Amino acid sequence: MNIQKRAFQYLFSLITVTTVLVYGLNLPSYITNNTSLIKEYYDTNYFQNFLLDIVLIAIYLGIAYKMMQQFNITDILGQLLTVVFVTLAISGFFYLYFILTPKSGSFFSRWFHTVKHNAVIYDILLVGSVFMVDKLCWNNFS
Repeated sequence: MNIQKRAFQYLFSLITVTTVLVYGLNLPSYITNNTSLIKEYYDTNYFQNFLLDIVLIAIYLGIAYKMMQQFNITDILGQLLTVVFVTLAISGFFYLYFILTPKSGSFFSRWFHTVKHNAVIYDILLVGSVFMVDKLCWNNFS
């Protein structure tokens, strides 16, 4: 598959998941129980944070895809569990980093100090959902 089609598919998946889970179902607020930080991230600073999400989720999925390739993981459950593991590892690292450092004014410091491990749970659901929608697109439209 060419890179342009793959990039479009990834963006379609991310936009779909963001629209449904964040703006439609308000999932981040239910998981984190914090509406002010969610509004700041997804409403006030929407454009810059969406660009950040494009990059961060692509990194998470890129690492997961590399692991799937390295360990020859081909079944959908194994692939999803790989995405969950990678997201848990990366987000868990950042959670520990920010929790172990004094709270500052940066968004991510306030995010992890306020919502704690729920941030990691949210990341797992977000990245896992993007993976599943992307996989659905890959299987049906490629």
